Amino acid sequence: MSYIRSDFRSVNFGEWVMRKRKADYEFALYPNWDGRGASSVSPDVLKTSKTMLQLHANRREPNDIYPGKDGSLALTWDDGIGNYIYCEIGPDDFMHLYYDTLRLGKWELSAKIDEPGLVERLNNALKHNEAVMRSFSMPMSSNYVPAFL
Repeated sequence: MSYIRSDFRSVNFGEWVMRKRKADYEFALYPNWDGRGASSVSPDVLKTSKTMLQLHANRREPNDIYPGKDGSLALTWDDGIGNYIYCEIGPDDFMHLYYDTLRLGKWELSAKIDEPGLVERLNNALKHNEAVMRSFSMPMSSNYVPAFL
C-alpha cells in the first residue's frame, strides 16, 4: 500500500513509518551516539528495516523503534495482552527475531535474513495472530491523515 504525499509522490508503508518515526532513531545515525562508542545505524540497516515493514508488517506500525549500540535497529510490537514481537535488523543482513504470542507461543532466532524460515516466522507472527492484527491496525483518528505526509 502506498501513501500519497502532499506533493503527490507516493511512499510505501515502510518508508512512511520510518519517516514518521525518524525522531526515534535519528540521533543514532552518527558514530558514538551514546557517548560510549556505539556504531551508527547505517543506510543499509534503514533500507532493510523499511523493506521489512513494507513486506511483512501488514500496515501495523511498531510500538517502538530504537537503535542498538552495534548499529542495529529494533522494531517491537506489543498489544499489552500477551502478544509481543521483537525484530532487530543489524548490519550485514543480520536479524534477531523473538516473539511470545498467545497463539504461536515463544520462538527466537538470530541469523542472516536469508536464513530459511526466518522472515516467514516474522510474517506469520504479524499476519496470523488475530490479537496483534486488531491491536496494530493503523488507528483512524482526527490526527491521522496518511494522504498528506
